[in-house]
Amino acid sequence: MEFFKIKRNIPFMSYGRYTTTISLVTFILAVFFIATKGLNFGVDFTGGTVMEVHYSQPANLGKVRGQLAEMGLQAEEVSWSAMDRAVRLARLLIQHAQAAFGQLGTDAADVDAGAIVKWIRVGELTEFTRREAQKAQSRIGLR
Repeated sequence: MEFFKIKRNIPFMSYGRYTTTISLVTFILAVFFIATKGLNFGVDFTGGTVMEVHYSQPANLGKVRGQLAEMGLQAEEVSWSAMDRAVRLARLLIQHAQAAFGQLGTDAADVDAGAIVKWIRVGELTEFTRREAQKAQSRIGLR
């Protein structure tokens, strides 16, 4: 019994002229664009560091460049338009993120974690053991 009739002869070579033409045109275009425009090597190939900084309000570009220079970093590109676009996008996305997080709600683990973080901040702890954290949980009234 045969559900699907499978054609056993597939004429791959009959498409050879078309595929060769497509490959040749693609190759010629690639060589043309490399010869005229060159390759655009990003930071991956040229070395260096990419830093994307987002501000909640328009930043003073001169001050940003100055602070980078103080840290020994040279800013190749710090543009007003890029920073303005980043700030506008951040303002838009913050509203959406807050709405999404508001829909998520919290569970008991989030509440417990918040209480432990508060315990760490109030006690100004830089180190603590697991046992100390568990004792703090029982004092605070967490699980």
